[in-house]
Amino acid sequence: MKADIFLGETKVVFCETFFSFFEDLLKLSEPIVFITDHNVKELIGSSIQRLLQEKKRSVFLISIPPGEASKSREIKEWIENELFSIRFPKDGSIIALGGGVVCDMAGFVASTYMRGVSFYSIPTTLLAMVDASIGGKTGINTSFGKNLLGSMYPARQVWICPQFLESLPKREWLNGLSEIMKIGFTLDPELLSLATKKMDQIVIFRSCLAKKQVVDEDYQDRGKRRILQFGHTIGHALEKISSYQLSHGEAVAKGMAIEGFLSYTLGYLSKNKWDSMREILKSCGFSFQVDPKISFSQIQESLEMDKKGTDQRGRFVLLQDFGVVVPFQGEYCTHVDDKVLCKAWEWLKSCPI
Repeated sequence: MKADIFLGETKVVFCETFFSFFEDLLKLSEPIVFITDHNVKELIGSSIQRLLQEKKRSVFLISIPPGEASKSREIKEWIENELFSIRFPKDGSIIALGGGVVCDMAGFVASTYMRGVSFYSIPTTLLAMVDASIGGKTGINTSFGKNLLGSMYPARQVWICPQFLESLPKREWLNGLSEIMKIGFTLDPELLSLATKKMDQIVIFRSCLAKKQVVDEDYQDRGKRRILQFGHTIGHALEKISSYQLSHGEAVAKGMAIEGFLSYTLGYLSKNKWDSMREILKSCGFSFQVDPKISFSQIQESLEMDKKGTDQRGRFVLLQDFGVVVPFQGEYCTHVDDKVLCKAWEWLKSCPI
Protein backbone atom coordinates (compact mmCIF):
# COMPACT_ATOMS: atom_id res chain seq x y z
CA MET A 1 0.00 0.00 0.00
CA LYS A 2 1.26 3.48 -0.87
CA ALA A 3 0.00 6.93 0.10
CA ASP A 4 1.15 10.15 -1.55
CA ILE A 5 1.18 13.87 -0.84
CA PHE A 6 2.59 16.67 -2.97
CA LEU A 7 4.83 19.20 -1.26
CA GLY A 8 5.37 21.93 -3.81
CA GLU A 9 7.23 20.24 -6.67
CA THR A 10 7.98 17.13 -4.62
CA LYS A 11 5.91 13.97 -4.64
CA VAL A 12 6.23 12.30 -1.23
CA VAL A 13 5.39 8.58 -1.37
CA PHE A 14 4.72 6.63 1.84
CA CYS A 15 5.53 2.93 1.42
CA GLU A 16 5.28 -0.07 3.74
CA THR A 17 8.35 -1.84 2.35
CA PHE A 18 11.27 -1.13 0.05
CA PHE A 19 9.76 -3.30 -2.68
CA SER A 20 6.70 -1.02 -2.70
CA PHE A 21 8.73 1.54 -4.63
CA PHE A 22 11.40 -0.58 -6.32
CA GLU A 23 9.45 -0.40 -9.59
CA ASP A 24 9.60 3.41 -9.36
CA LEU A 25 13.40 3.27 -9.27
CA LEU A 26 13.45 1.20 -12.45
CA LYS A 27 11.72 4.06 -14.29
CA LEU A 28 14.37 6.70 -13.49
CA SER A 29 16.68 8.04 -16.17
CA GLU A 30 20.14 6.47 -16.20
CA PRO A 31 22.79 6.40 -15.01
CA ILE A 32 21.62 6.41 -11.41
CA VAL A 33 24.00 7.54 -8.67
CA PHE A 34 23.21 6.86 -5.03
CA ILE A 35 24.92 9.19 -2.58
CA THR A 36 25.02 7.54 0.83
CA ASP A 37 27.27 7.07 3.87
CA HIS A 38 29.45 4.12 4.80
CA ASN A 39 26.97 2.72 7.34
CA VAL A 40 23.95 2.82 5.04
CA LYS A 41 26.06 1.44 2.19
CA GLU A 42 26.81 -1.66 4.22
CA LEU A 43 23.25 -2.05 5.54
CA ILE A 44 21.24 -1.56 2.35
CA GLY A 45 23.09 0.54 -0.24
CA SER A 46 25.08 -2.21 -1.87
CA SER A 47 22.03 -4.50 -1.93
CA ILE A 48 19.89 -1.88 -3.67
CA GLN A 49 22.67 -1.27 -6.20
CA ARG A 50 22.94 -5.00 -6.91
CA LEU A 51 19.16 -5.44 -7.32
CA LEU A 52 19.04 -2.62 -9.86
CA GLN A 53 22.09 -3.91 -11.71
CA GLU A 54 20.39 -7.31 -11.98
CA LYS A 55 17.67 -5.45 -13.89
CA LYS A 56 20.38 -4.19 -16.27
CA ARG A 57 20.35 -0.65 -14.89
CA SER A 58 23.48 1.52 -14.86
CA VAL A 59 23.96 2.25 -11.16
CA PHE A 60 26.82 3.81 -9.16
CA LEU A 61 27.19 4.29 -5.43
CA ILE A 62 29.18 7.12 -3.81
CA SER A 63 29.74 6.73 -0.08
CA ILE A 64 30.94 9.32 2.45
CA PRO A 65 31.84 9.03 6.15
CA PRO A 66 28.78 9.32 8.44
CA GLY A 67 28.28 12.42 10.60
CA GLU A 68 28.13 16.20 10.37
CA ALA A 69 31.85 16.45 9.57
CA SER A 70 31.00 15.21 6.07
CA LYS A 71 28.83 18.27 5.37
CA SER A 72 31.86 20.22 4.20
CA ARG A 73 33.15 21.97 1.11
CA GLU A 74 35.91 19.38 0.80
CA ILE A 75 33.51 16.41 0.77
CA LYS A 76 31.21 18.18 -1.70
CA GLU A 77 34.15 18.73 -4.05
CA TRP A 78 35.19 15.07 -3.69
CA ILE A 79 31.67 13.88 -4.60
CA GLU A 80 31.62 16.18 -7.62
CA ASN A 81 34.99 14.84 -8.77
CA GLU A 82 33.64 11.29 -8.45
CA LEU A 83 30.70 12.28 -10.67
CA PHE A 84 33.05 13.81 -13.22
CA SER A 85 35.24 10.70 -13.18
CA ILE A 86 32.32 8.44 -14.19
CA ARG A 87 31.21 11.00 -16.78
CA PHE A 88 27.86 11.44 -15.01
CA PRO A 89 25.63 13.27 -17.53
CA LYS A 90 23.13 16.08 -17.21
CA ASP A 91 20.21 13.69 -17.78
CA GLY A 92 21.17 11.16 -15.07
CA SER A 93 19.52 10.74 -11.65
CA ILE A 94 21.04 11.43 -8.23
CA ILE A 95 19.39 9.72 -5.25
CA ALA A 96 20.11 10.56 -1.61
CA LEU A 97 20.06 7.33 0.41
CA GLY A 98 20.55 8.03 4.09
CA GLY A 99 19.87 10.45 6.92
CA GLY A 100 19.89 14.20 7.21
CA VAL A 101 23.58 14.70 6.38
CA VAL A 102 23.26 12.68 3.18
CA CYS A 103 19.99 14.41 2.17
CA ASP A 104 21.49 17.87 2.67
CA MET A 105 24.72 17.06 0.85
CA ALA A 106 23.24 15.09 -2.04
CA GLY A 107 20.64 17.76 -2.70
CA PHE A 108 23.27 20.50 -2.74
CA VAL A 109 25.47 18.50 -5.12
CA ALA A 110 22.50 17.83 -7.40
CA SER A 111 21.62 21.53 -7.45
CA THR A 112 25.06 22.69 -8.59
CA TYR A 113 26.40 19.81 -10.71
CA MET A 114 26.01 20.96 -14.33
CA ARG A 115 23.72 23.68 -12.92
CA GLY A 116 21.20 21.12 -11.72
CA VAL A 117 20.37 17.46 -12.33
CA SER A 118 17.39 15.28 -11.38
CA PHE A 119 17.32 14.65 -7.63
CA TYR A 120 15.42 12.05 -5.60
CA SER A 121 15.56 10.96 -1.98
CA ILE A 122 15.19 7.78 0.06
CA PRO A 123 15.46 8.88 3.72
CA THR A 124 16.55 6.14 6.10
CA THR A 125 16.28 7.94 9.46
CA LEU A 126 13.35 9.49 11.27
CA LEU A 127 14.98 12.93 11.06
CA ALA A 128 15.37 12.65 7.30
CA MET A 129 11.82 11.38 6.83
CA VAL A 130 10.06 14.18 8.73
CA ASP A 131 12.45 17.04 7.97
CA ALA A 132 15.65 16.85 5.91
CA SER A 133 14.24 15.12 2.83
CA ILE A 134 11.29 17.47 2.32
CA GLY A 135 11.00 21.21 1.88
CA GLY A 136 13.81 21.79 -0.60
CA LYS A 137 16.55 23.04 1.73
CA THR A 138 20.04 21.68 1.08
CA GLY A 139 23.32 22.73 2.60
CA ILE A 140 26.74 22.21 4.08
CA ASN A 141 28.48 23.56 7.17
CA THR A 142 31.39 25.98 7.47
CA SER A 143 33.60 27.04 10.37
CA PHE A 144 31.23 30.00 10.79
CA GLY A 145 28.09 27.94 11.34
CA LYS A 146 25.71 25.21 10.25
CA ASN A 147 24.09 25.09 6.80
CA LEU A 148 25.47 28.47 5.81
CA LEU A 149 26.08 27.36 2.21
CA GLY A 150 23.29 25.70 0.29
CA SER A 151 20.40 26.02 -2.08
CA MET A 152 16.66 25.56 -2.39
CA TYR A 153 16.44 22.44 -4.54
CA PRO A 154 13.52 20.10 -3.86
CA ALA A 155 13.69 16.42 -4.70
CA ARG A 156 11.38 15.38 -7.51
CA GLN A 157 10.24 12.42 -5.43
CA VAL A 158 10.80 11.19 -1.88
CA TRP A 159 10.11 7.59 -0.85
CA ILE A 160 9.40 7.25 2.87
CA CYS A 161 9.55 3.68 4.16
CA PRO A 162 9.15 3.25 7.97
CA GLN A 163 10.62 -0.24 7.60
CA PHE A 164 14.05 1.42 7.53
CA LEU A 165 13.51 2.60 11.13
CA GLU A 166 13.50 -0.89 12.63
CA SER A 167 17.26 -0.85 13.26
CA LEU A 168 17.57 2.86 14.07
CA PRO A 169 19.88 3.61 17.07
CA LYS A 170 18.36 5.55 19.99
CA ARG A 171 20.40 8.68 19.28
CA GLU A 172 19.11 8.80 15.70
CA TRP A 173 15.59 8.14 16.98
CA LEU A 174 15.81 11.19 19.26
CA ASN A 175 17.12 13.30 16.38
CA GLY A 176 13.89 12.69 14.50
CA LEU A 177 11.65 12.85 17.56
CA SER A 178 12.89 16.38 18.32
CA GLU A 179 11.70 17.53 14.88
CA ILE A 180 8.30 15.90 15.43
CA MET A 181 8.03 17.62 18.83
CA LYS A 182 8.87 20.89 17.07
CA ILE A 183 5.94 20.35 14.72
CA GLY A 184 3.76 19.46 17.72
CA PHE A 185 4.65 22.59 19.70
CA THR A 186 4.24 24.93 16.75
CA LEU A 187 1.67 23.45 14.35
CA ASP A 188 -0.03 20.19 15.38
CA PRO A 189 -0.35 19.71 19.18
CA GLU A 190 -1.90 16.25 18.84
CA LEU A 191 1.50 14.98 17.70
CA LEU A 192 2.87 15.66 21.19
CA SER A 193 0.91 12.72 22.56
CA LEU A 194 0.71 10.57 19.43
CA ALA A 195 4.46 10.46 18.88
CA THR A 196 5.24 9.46 22.47
CA LYS A 197 2.74 6.59 22.38
CA LYS A 198 3.58 4.96 19.06
CA MET A 199 5.83 6.01 16.21
CA ASP A 200 4.11 4.87 13.04
CA GLN A 201 3.35 5.97 9.51
CA ILE A 202 0.46 8.15 10.75
CA VAL A 203 2.80 10.24 12.92
CA ILE A 204 5.31 10.60 10.10
CA PHE A 205 2.56 11.45 7.62
CA ARG A 206 1.05 14.12 9.91
CA SER A 207 4.46 15.67 10.52
CA CYS A 208 5.14 15.88 6.80
CA LEU A 209 1.66 17.24 6.10
CA ALA A 210 2.05 20.01 8.69
CA LYS A 211 5.40 20.96 7.18
CA LYS A 212 3.88 20.85 3.70
CA GLN A 213 1.21 23.39 4.62
CA VAL A 214 3.81 25.88 5.85
CA VAL A 215 6.32 25.32 3.04
CA ASP A 216 3.65 25.61 0.34
CA GLU A 217 2.69 29.00 1.79
CA ASP A 218 6.24 30.34 2.20
CA TYR A 219 8.69 28.29 0.15
CA GLN A 220 11.41 30.98 0.12
CA ASP A 221 11.52 31.22 3.94
CA ARG A 222 10.59 34.90 4.17
CA GLY A 223 7.92 34.68 6.85
CA LYS A 224 5.81 31.81 8.13
CA ARG A 225 8.31 29.09 7.26
CA ARG A 226 10.52 30.47 10.03
CA ILE A 227 8.15 28.63 12.40
CA LEU A 228 9.99 25.47 11.38
CA GLN A 229 13.17 26.87 12.96
CA PHE A 230 11.69 26.67 16.46
CA GLY A 231 14.48 25.41 18.69
CA HIS A 232 17.08 25.69 15.95
CA THR A 233 18.45 29.17 16.75
CA ILE A 234 20.20 28.05 19.93
CA GLY A 235 20.32 24.45 18.69
CA HIS A 236 22.54 25.21 15.71
CA ALA A 237 24.77 27.39 17.90
CA LEU A 238 25.25 24.52 20.36
CA GLU A 239 26.03 22.09 17.55
CA LYS A 240 28.70 24.39 16.15
CA ILE A 241 30.26 25.16 19.56
CA SER A 242 30.45 21.43 20.35
CA SER A 243 32.14 20.77 16.98
CA TYR A 244 29.02 18.70 16.20
CA GLN A 245 29.65 16.23 19.02
CA LEU A 246 26.21 17.21 20.32
CA SER A 247 23.58 15.59 18.12
CA HIS A 248 21.07 17.66 16.20
CA GLY A 249 18.11 16.31 18.17
CA GLU A 250 19.72 16.94 21.55
CA ALA A 251 20.69 20.47 20.51
CA VAL A 252 17.25 21.33 19.12
CA ALA A 253 15.55 20.02 22.27
CA LYS A 254 17.69 22.39 24.35
CA GLY A 255 16.89 25.16 21.88
CA MET A 256 13.16 24.50 22.25
CA ALA A 257 13.55 24.66 26.03
CA ILE A 258 15.28 28.04 25.70
CA GLU A 259 12.54 29.42 23.43
CA GLY A 260 9.89 28.00 25.75
CA PHE A 261 11.56 29.79 28.67
CA LEU A 262 11.68 33.02 26.65
CA SER A 263 8.02 32.63 25.63
CA TYR A 264 7.01 32.29 29.30
CA THR A 265 9.37 34.95 30.66
CA LEU A 266 8.23 37.51 28.07
CA GLY A 267 4.57 36.86 28.87
CA TYR A 268 3.45 35.04 25.74
CA LEU A 269 3.11 31.50 27.14
CA SER A 270 1.25 30.53 30.31
CA LYS A 271 3.07 28.90 33.23
CA ASN A 272 0.94 25.75 32.84
CA LYS A 273 2.00 25.38 29.22
CA TRP A 274 5.63 26.10 30.05
CA ASP A 275 5.59 23.45 32.79
CA SER A 276 3.89 21.01 30.40
CA MET A 277 6.45 21.69 27.67
CA ARG A 278 9.34 20.80 29.96
CA GLU A 279 7.66 17.61 31.09
CA ILE A 280 6.93 16.54 27.52
CA LEU A 281 10.55 17.01 26.47
CA LYS A 282 11.80 15.16 29.54
CA SER A 283 9.38 12.27 28.94
CA CYS A 284 10.81 11.90 25.43
CA GLY A 285 14.25 11.33 26.91
CA PHE A 286 15.81 14.72 26.21
CA SER A 287 18.23 16.34 28.63
CA PHE A 288 18.48 20.09 29.23
CA GLN A 289 22.06 19.85 30.50
CA VAL A 290 24.74 21.75 28.62
CA ASP A 291 28.51 21.84 28.82
CA PRO A 292 29.25 24.23 31.73
CA LYS A 293 32.32 25.50 29.88
CA ILE A 294 30.16 27.08 27.16
CA SER A 295 29.90 30.80 27.84
CA PHE A 296 27.09 33.16 26.93
CA SER A 297 29.55 35.15 24.79
CA GLN A 298 30.13 32.02 22.66
CA ILE A 299 26.38 31.75 22.15
CA GLN A 300 26.16 35.42 21.17
CA GLU A 301 29.02 35.04 18.69
CA SER A 302 27.33 32.06 17.02
CA LEU A 303 24.03 33.93 16.82
CA GLU A 304 25.68 36.62 14.70
CA MET A 305 25.34 34.20 11.77
CA ASP A 306 21.77 33.09 12.53
CA LYS A 307 19.96 32.72 9.20
CA LYS A 308 16.82 34.38 10.62
CA GLY A 309 18.84 37.14 12.22
CA THR A 310 19.21 40.80 11.40
CA ASP A 311 21.81 43.34 12.53
CA GLN A 312 24.10 40.40 13.43
CA ARG A 313 21.66 39.33 16.14
CA GLY A 314 19.70 36.12 16.36
CA ARG A 315 15.91 36.09 16.28
CA PHE A 316 13.71 33.61 18.13
CA VAL A 317 10.45 31.80 17.43
CA LEU A 318 8.14 32.18 20.44
CA LEU A 319 4.93 30.41 21.47
CA GLN A 320 1.56 31.72 22.62
CA ASP A 321 0.19 28.20 23.03
CA PHE A 322 0.89 24.74 21.71
CA GLY A 323 0.20 25.08 18.00
CA VAL A 324 0.18 28.90 18.10
CA VAL A 325 3.34 30.87 17.29
CA VAL A 326 3.59 34.61 17.98
CA PRO A 327 3.33 36.16 14.47
CA PHE A 328 5.36 39.36 15.09
CA GLN A 329 3.78 41.20 12.12
CA GLY A 330 4.41 38.32 9.75
CA GLU A 331 8.07 37.83 10.72
CA TYR A 332 7.32 34.87 13.06
CA CYS A 333 10.51 35.53 15.02
CA THR A 334 11.93 38.40 17.06
CA HIS A 335 15.04 39.80 18.71
CA VAL A 336 15.30 39.26 22.46
CA ASP A 337 17.10 41.60 24.85
CA ASP A 338 20.52 40.22 25.77
CA LYS A 339 19.72 40.37 29.49
CA VAL A 340 16.64 38.20 29.01
CA LEU A 341 18.51 35.82 26.72
CA CYS A 342 21.36 35.56 29.23
CA LYS A 343 18.80 34.73 31.94
CA ALA A 344 17.43 31.95 29.73
CA TRP A 345 20.94 30.61 29.15
CA GLU A 346 21.73 30.62 32.86
CA TRP A 347 18.46 28.77 33.52
CA LEU A 348 19.44 26.08 31.02
CA LYS A 349 22.92 25.74 32.56
CA SER A 350 21.37 25.25 35.99
CA CYS A 351 19.06 22.41 34.92
CA PRO A 352 19.92 19.20 36.82
CA ILE A 353 18.88 16.87 33.99
